[in-house]
Amino acid sequence: MAETIIPRGAFEQYLRDLKPSGNANDLRIEERLDLAMATVMSRGDDRALAAKVHGEFGLPLPSTPRRVSNGVNALVGIGPGVWLAVFQEAGPLMASELASSLAGLASVADQTSAYALLRISGASAREVLSRGAFIDFDPSVFGPGSAAVTTISHIGVTIWQIDETPTFEIALFRSFADSFWHWMMTTCKALGVGLVRGGRSAPVQDD
Repeated sequence: MAETIIPRGAFEQYLRDLKPSGNANDLRIEERLDLAMATVMSRGDDRALAAKVHGEFGLPLPSTPRRVSNGVNALVGIGPGVWLAVFQEAGPLMASELASSLAGLASVADQTSAYALLRISGASAREVLSRGAFIDFDPSVFGPGSAAVTTISHIGVTIWQIDETPTFEIALFRSFADSFWHWMMTTCKALGVGLVRGGRSAPVQDD
């Protein structure tokens, strides 16, 4: 019988310890463990690559810092000729299959085990993120589909907005999970914002 491997979240210990609060200003936070991720780097012919990606996955290839999605899979523009592929219904061989599909057009590197991906949402999300990232989160310039590569508390992150709630997803290297969580808790405490996970909420406690 094949052994089932259950992914372990980089933020698992912190999310598990959240306690009930019920504050209307709470921020909902969860770690996405149902995704496969890979970086895709063009080998020069972006037009041919865009045609191949659209034909294979039904996704336009963003030419700017944007996130495009077909409801299941997404591509995030993270630099000139570089994208982060975020696939929801992909198996452990997602990166190798993607590399095979895009052979000769792009180089592909698996990032599923390297990155942690947090989803945060709620009315306080913009204010919390603006305390750390050096970008403008005003909805007039950063709305659904917007993406940015920046730093928060000296930690490199990629951020994109999902919807008008607003809901954001933040990708960062797993090794920085402790430092990022410390920043998140410190910032939320300063703003009087609690954290919610799976319908439960938690005030930010003093150390």
